[in-house]
Amino acid sequence: MGTCSSCFVLVSIGSAGASCIGFYLPYWIKGVISGPNEPSPLKTFFSTFRRCNFPQLSADQTDIVIERECGRYSSFSDIPSVWWQLATLVVGFGSALTLFAAVMSFLACWINDMWTRLFIRGLGLLHLGAGLLITLGLLLHPLGWDAPEVTQACVSSSKYHLGSCHLYWCYFILIAAVTGELLLFITSLKMEPLVASRSNYKERYADYEYAQDV
Repeated sequence: MGTCSSCFVLVSIGSAGASCIGFYLPYWIKGVISGPNEPSPLKTFFSTFRRCNFPQLSADQTDIVIERECGRYSSFSDIPSVWWQLATLVVGFGSALTLFAAVMSFLACWINDMWTRLFIRGLGLLHLGAGLLITLGLLLHPLGWDAPEVTQACVSSSKYHLGSCHLYWCYFILIAAVTGELLLFITSLKMEPLVASRSNYKERYADYEYAQDV
């Protein structure tokens, strides 16, 4: 049980790290953008609520310049698609669940008898919920590919068609995180009988010790 729970904790921490990195970093989509004063096109990157290398008005409000930096949209309503707004919420909440489950699993390593059947079942449900939420966010995200900011960087893009752009590494990191979460859920189902049998053994051993004392 010790080896099994240790592997469970390590996978849980790895999956939580992958989901949080994939959620926060703006490398879901890679495209190209041009500016009137740019000698050559620049790479641009999108996630649901952050972007790298984006056009905006110059300081004197007379020209459009390309900001060569990464940042989030100034407000939630500025996110260019309602589908991306929903994806931000569900992926963010799913990532929070993975982090919470990983912390609980790690703490359980230092608390005696915390790996109970109820605890394992609760962790399994957390991982299942996190995996489903992140999956929902990944499915919602392509519905916003027809937003003006995306079509500007991705020629002929539309819902579920990226045009000249392509998916980038953070999107695949989130897919890996979903795989890890579902694997943890399945593992929790396999661990429940082990925990139950260990609990029964402890009860029988305690009864034996009591009988010996009497």
